[in-house]
Amino acid sequence: MDRRILVICYMGMNRSKYLADYLTGLGFKADCAGILPETKNLATQEKIDQSDILIFVMPRIKEKFLKQYKINKQEIITLDVEDRLDILCPEKDSHTPSEAKEVYEAKVYPKLIQQITEHISSL
Repeated sequence: MDRRILVICYMGMNRSKYLADYLTGLGFKADCAGILPETKNLATQEKIDQSDILIFVMPRIKEKFLKQYKINKQEIITLDVEDRLDILCPEKDSHTPSEAKEVYEAKVYPKLIQQITEHISSL
């Protein structure tokens, strides 16, 4: 559990933050970051270089990341967890923050835990 984990999503504030906190709670050294320039938690080459494992929450985030950043010998884990409300709840046009939180807690966070559980033994 001494290996450093960096969990990456678009903004570094929802899926990656949740998963990094979850892994930290299990005793891992985990941090999170985003790849979109407007995020306050932007991935830096320094954070990447200090990581042993990179976890991407979506394949398309990994693809975009690899065009922007250099990786060395980090192990890469790619999950497939969507968090866009228009896809998760197409029947609804908009969500209040509390409704969005309910959707994330019901549909996104359990899927993150389910998918990372398959990889925990290799972390």
